[in-house]
Amino acid sequence: HSFPTRRSSDLAVNTRGALVEYYDDMMEREIAVTSVFSSGSTYFEDNKLVCNEGNWNTTVKNYWPPEDHYLNFYARQPFTDGNISNETYQSFDYRLPQDNSGQHDLMYAVTMNKRKVDLVVELNFKHALAAVTFNAKTASNGLVVIVSGIDFCNVIRNGSFSSPSESTTQP
Repeated sequence: HSFPTRRSSDLAVNTRGALVEYYDDMMEREIAVTSVFSSGSTYFEDNKLVCNEGNWNTTVKNYWPPEDHYLNFYARQPFTDGNISNETYQSFDYRLPQDNSGQHDLMYAVTMNKRKVDLVVELNFKHALAAVTFNAKTASNGLVVIVSGIDFCNVIRNGSFSSPSESTTQP
């Protein structure tokens, strides 16, 4: 048995940030997924998960281990990011780039204790970073306001991320 796929209409990706707001946004991205036995040994590492015609599959075919083996799945999006270092399947360091074009919506998902009879691995993504947006509105349609700049102070630009020890779920 290969790892199962689900139609895009069957999956829900829960997001709260401004950059990846809808499931369709996820379909354009590559996801890194690692699977680890419940004992802690790695089953596969950093397989690329891509959406093709509404179906999610890893680019490397994987087979379920025997039914008495439980697997934990750790996923991260984007698949590659030069701002991630010291990466293991459960943690990594992240440095926010100065250039806005290099800033990605960093997301993660964890699914624990799956085995062959489960057939489906549901990944419920969460945002690892906060997104800030600014909106201005006037009470009068004829009034034009020009905002020449916005400054943020004391923004933390780097840190360490550790995956939760339980499955990420939808709220």
